[in-house]
Amino acid sequence: MSNLWRDICAAWNLVKPHVHRRLGDGATIKFWFDSWVPYLIHYSNKTIIQSASSFVPIKDLHKHVKDYVNEQGEWELDHIREYIPIDTWLTTKRQQIPNEGNESDMIIWGKTMDETFTLKSAYETIVQHHFSNKEQIFKIIWRWYGPERIRVFLWRIAHNSLMTNAWRVRRGLTTNNSCQICMQGAEDSLNVLRDCSYAKEVWKKILNNHTTGKFFHDNLLV
Repeated sequence: MSNLWRDICAAWNLVKPHVHRRLGDGATIKFWFDSWVPYLIHYSNKTIIQSASSFVPIKDLHKHVKDYVNEQGEWELDHIREYIPIDTWLTTKRQQIPNEGNESDMIIWGKTMDETFTLKSAYETIVQHHFSNKEQIFKIIWRWYGPERIRVFLWRIAHNSLMTNAWRVRRGLTTNNSCQICMQGAEDSLNVLRDCSYAKEVWKKILNNHTTGKFFHDNLLV
């Protein structure tokens, strides 16, 4: 497995919203949870369950699209009208009616013109998301009213440019990236701010027991 493909798998939650379904026979598309209604895809990028306005019975949740077609080959959607907004219901009712004579349902990729998945387009999607998040972080930092030295420190954290030993190794300034305080790992930004055993002791005194577990396991610099 290539490193690029491994990274995409790790970032699946960023890729998944752009994986859609093209309706064919309706046998494999999950009516409520798959992204298959073009109007919802283009205008809100939501599935039908995400548009639901009230509780949907469990017996309906696991149905495929073909399960909402009656023996006469017509949509049978009247009983779900109360669960979703009227515009979503009408839009769904306007979709082509699946039948066994159609081609099989298809998986399509929403980030290329021909709807074919490529590693390049998936990578660009992930990078675009991270840059968007970074831009928001930078705006928050520079709009923050506080001492300039603290603002610069936060800016360096956001850029991952604290002069740690890991930073020095990348620039050929040293050959040892270890933390010289705890001697338990590489001294990068996350180590300095949280993972060094000495930093952990400080955080444990600040945080309560209900938040420490999540705090010490999340990647705060993503």
